[in-house]
Amino acid sequence: MTSTDGVRRAGPADAFHIAELLGVAFMNDPVTSWLFPDPEDRARRHPDFFRIFTDRALTSGAVYLTADGHAAALWLHIDHGAPPPTIPEEPLTAACGSNLLRMQILDELVEAGHPQHRHDYLSFMGVRPDQQGRGLGAALLRHRITDLDAVGVPAYLEATSPRNRRLYERMGCTPLPTTISLPDGALPVPDVASRGHRPAGWSTCGGPARQPAVTSQPAPATGRPNDAYEQVIPTVLS
Repeated sequence: MTSTDGVRRAGPADAFHIAELLGVAFMNDPVTSWLFPDPEDRARRHPDFFRIFTDRALTSGAVYLTADGHAAALWLHIDHGAPPPTIPEEPLTAACGSNLLRMQILDELVEAGHPQHRHDYLSFMGVRPDQQGRGLGAALLRHRITDLDAVGVPAYLEATSPRNRRLYERMGCTPLPTTISLPDGALPVPDVASRGHRPAGWSTCGGPARQPAVTSQPAPATGRPNDAYEQVIPTVLS
């Protein structure tokens, strides 16, 4: 069923389409470009890679599509203290191939920044490149945040580009300037991703400030500008 904002809950029958859509949407993403450095290899592996994460969200979270099928968002329900949603090792190994170690490194770095309380996590959101600029990503995000605010569940998300960061800020999430450095200098500019935390019912992210659970890590000594992407941890930890 499609809501009045043109967003609907996706189901297993949509999984193939969503994996293909996200594979195209993330072809030039800086983090997946680090994960799969060779563009041809990236294009070949993306559909299987995103199918794994789509299936995980369908099982352990919620997946949303715009009515036209041009944008999708994968959310996970995270309950601090309970085991996080997992991915079977065999399909992940097959999807990543020789890039598996990079995936394991990235997963550990990202996992370390999660808030220490119950939240919904936007693991991936993508819009087909030729449909960007139409507000589809904003519609997906607004739809889910509205639902989460209604039941008092915080949202936690990441951005891998300044464009995404601006969108998330418009949705009421405040980025926090903590960085993660990825090995071998894959990301050429600093501060290209952010993570925000939106307590339910608050018009902006924030609240009583506390020391972050993850601190900035120095960039590797590659001789290039700070090879990192900005990871944000919540300002409110319960």
